[in-house]
Amino acid sequence: MVADREIGASTHTKKSSRVSSRNKRAFGGFVVAALASMTGYFLATKWKEFTTSFSDDDAAGNRRQILLVGDSLTQRGYDSKKGWVSKLASSYVRRADVINRGYSGYNTRWVLDLMKRKPKLFVKKPTLVVVFLGANDAAVNHKREYAVPLEEYVKNMREILNLYKNVPRIVITPPPIIEKDRVQHAMETTAFDTPDRLYQHTEKYAVAAEKVAREMGVGVADAFDTFEKLGGGDLSAYFSDGLHFSEKGEEVVYALIVETIKHTYPWIASEKLSLDAPLHGELAE
Repeated sequence: MVADREIGASTHTKKSSRVSSRNKRAFGGFVVAALASMTGYFLATKWKEFTTSFSDDDAAGNRRQILLVGDSLTQRGYDSKKGWVSKLASSYVRRADVINRGYSGYNTRWVLDLMKRKPKLFVKKPTLVVVFLGANDAAVNHKREYAVPLEEYVKNMREILNLYKNVPRIVITPPPIIEKDRVQHAMETTAFDTPDRLYQHTEKYAVAAEKVAREMGVGVADAFDTFEKLGGGDLSAYFSDGLHFSEKGEEVVYALIVETIKHTYPWIASEKLSLDAPLHGELAE
């Protein structure tokens, strides 16, 4: 098959370039983080002051809200009790509502347009915003109509994040792609025998997402790198079709976002937020 030849020819390149790519990402992240550290610290301090007072107001009135903006990787996070969005919502029960604005198939261009045309769909004053986009922007071959050029992706990500300038924000990078599983998916669901996503191409978007977040001084949950460190080179167990998460993959994303919140914005961790109403035992005393 065409896909087999393409994937076979690229295997050695992927393996030999992976370490180099990871080293470049680490060095680039260090440089960008150093440049943004003072700004990031200042913003985090101000955000903490803002969020603390805002949370106190919420505890006395409306419940806090955590806004998730993404594609199918976010939308599907509610598909089961083990989905990463479901688990996040459960961890914040009676403390904050988790608002899922994941739109299957959407890229940053379409999400940004929706946010501008229908702003009421999105939370006006969230306690936290999580942006998880890029998997569709990086589409290729028979899904290229979903693709967004890397330069535009960066611009769109900045614009989406800037819609919530005075709010703590976290960017989740798009996860790695398992090309052989995407080929199998294409053969089972379409007339094509080529993958609609490529590992190395998606990695470029993951690197760009991380860079945007660090330059803007917001949190980063590096899903691409996190999954890369799992599975001993075979990540099939973490994905249902080489792109979307299995239950095992959902667990990884949930753990990653919780850890990122605790590390970047510890005052927003679920255990740090007060309940919005007394426990029944207190009322029964």
